[in-house]
Amino acid sequence: MGSPISPVLADIFMEEFEQTAIATADHRPKIWLRKEDGSLARRVYRKPTHIDRYLNSASFHHPKIKSSVNSTLIHRAYNICDQQHLHKELHHISTALQRNGYHPKQIKTQDPRSSPPPGRRTSHHIQHILSKYNIKVFHTAPLKIHGMLTSHKDRQDPHRRPGIYKIPCQCGEVYIGETSRDLPTRIKERKAHGRKGDYEKSAIIKHSHAEDHSINWEEAHLIASIEQWYPRRIREALEIFKHLTVLQDIGFSISDIWQPLLTSWSDGSSIP
Repeated sequence: MGSPISPVLADIFMEEFEQTAIATADHRPKIWLRKEDGSLARRVYRKPTHIDRYLNSASFHHPKIKSSVNSTLIHRAYNICDQQHLHKELHHISTALQRNGYHPKQIKTQDPRSSPPPGRRTSHHIQHILSKYNIKVFHTAPLKIHGMLTSHKDRQDPHRRPGIYKIPCQCGEVYIGETSRDLPTRIKERKAHGRKGDYEKSAIIKHSHAEDHSINWEEAHLIASIEQWYPRRIREALEIFKHLTVLQDIGFSISDIWQPLLTSWSDGSSIP
C-alpha cells in the first residue's frame, strides 16, 4: 500500500486474471466491450436496501452536526466519482437531503477550490484563460507577519461609542436613549440635570424627582453600538417598545404593520 509500483502490479495482475478467466470459462463471452484507454469508471455504490435516510433537518442536533451531513456526502462524491458520474451523484445528494427536510439553500454542491501561490503576470494570465470557461478566479494575498501579530493598541471600551443605552430605576422601569457620543459623557449630563434641577431636560431625572425613586447609575449600560443617526433612532424606538420605560418620548414613529413582529420581541428576546 502506498508504493508507486502498486498500480503497475495491479494492472499486470488484472490482465493475467482476465486472460485466465476467459480461457477457463464454461461459456466464452461472444461480445467483450472494453474502453479504448482501459480506464475504469467510478461512482458511489449504495446497497439496494439503502433508503437515503440521513439526520433529519428538524432534529434538535447542533447546526454544525446537521451541516456536516451535507459536507460529508459532497466530499465523498468528489473523492470517489469521476466526471462522468459526478453530476448525477450531486443531484442524488440534493434530492435525498431535501427529502430529509433540508432547504435547497442549505445544500451546497460547490466545486472544490484550488489556491495556488499568486504571481504577478501569471495570475492575471491564468484568470483571462479560465474566464473563457466560466471558471472564476479570485486573487488573495498570502499571510503576512502583520496579519499574524496582534495590535499593540488597547481595545476601545464599547461604552465609549455612540449607540443606544439603558438607565434602570429602582422601581423596575428603565429609560432608553440614544447618543452620538460616549455613554459616560451622557451619564454626566443626566446627573448634572438632576443637580441643577433641570427636570424637564431628562425624562429619567423627572421620573426620579416626581416619584422619589433612586436611579441605578451603576447598572446603566450600552445596549447596541450604532454609528449612523437614522438606524440609531429606529433601534431606540424598538427598544422603547420592548422595555417597560418611564414616561418619555417614544422617539422614532414606527408603522403599525410591524406590531406583530415587535410583540414577539417584547418577550425578552434580543433584537437583531
